[in-house]
Amino acid sequence: MERQEFFKLVEEEVERAYRKHGRDKWGRHEYYAIMKEEVDEVWDSIKADQPIDELTKEIIQVAAMCLRYLETGDRYAKGETSRAKTRKRQNVNTDEINQ
Repeated sequence: MERQEFFKLVEEEVERAYRKHGRDKWGRHEYYAIMKEEVDEVWDSIKADQPIDELTKEIIQVAAMCLRYLETGDRYAKGETSRAKTRKRQNVNTDEINQ
């Protein structure tokens, strides 16, 4: 498969995913779960010794989800983890109580 054909198929797959699931940002844990599932499907295809066309479809899905993540990002603020946000909220709540 030529590189241009691969990129075209990845773009088509990510657009299909957008139509099916929308363009909302997902959480990092959601992305991890989705990527794990897609990679597991690649591994299942390898273990089942499926034809290269079937394996290629699974590989394209992995690449499409990587592209989706890069295009949409995730729900966390840049440079701020969810734990930091939680601590910040807890501090605000504590400050309100102490007043």
